[in-house]
Amino acid sequence: MIRKAEAKDIPAVLKLVNFWSKKSRLLQVTKRELRKRLGLSWIWEDKKEVVGYISLLVYRKELAEIRSLCIKVKYQRRGIGTKLLQTALLEAKKRRITTVLTITKVLGFYSLQKFQSKLAGKRALLLDPRRFKIKKRL
Repeated sequence: MIRKAEAKDIPAVLKLVNFWSKKSRLLQVTKRELRKRLGLSWIWEDKKEVVGYISLLVYRKELAEIRSLCIKVKYQRRGIGTKLLQTALLEAKKRRITTVLTITKVLGFYSLQKFQSKLAGKRALLLDPRRFKIKKRL
């Protein structure tokens, strides 16, 4: 069952997110960060156990990001991720957000959910600053 994340969920969510961050699937988070996200975070709970999590980070009126979508391994492939994502997208729609992005290594899942690498002619551009070379001193 999906519900809004609460402060009491933070330890379980932290453990779940950081499990996936150790596998290089998500960025690591802190308790403080999770606390800040509480208003726009949801969990999937099964028998009082947190088995899935998602949050929506709103940057401005028209732009938000899906953050930390993760499901415990034994609960995957049951539609939980899709339902959590739909919940976050419904909230974005209520807020009239026009673009929702995600940064992910799990392209297949997001492609199935109609995420695209470009939107209305716009593309995301990324740069690894470790590879950035300055030709002249500024």
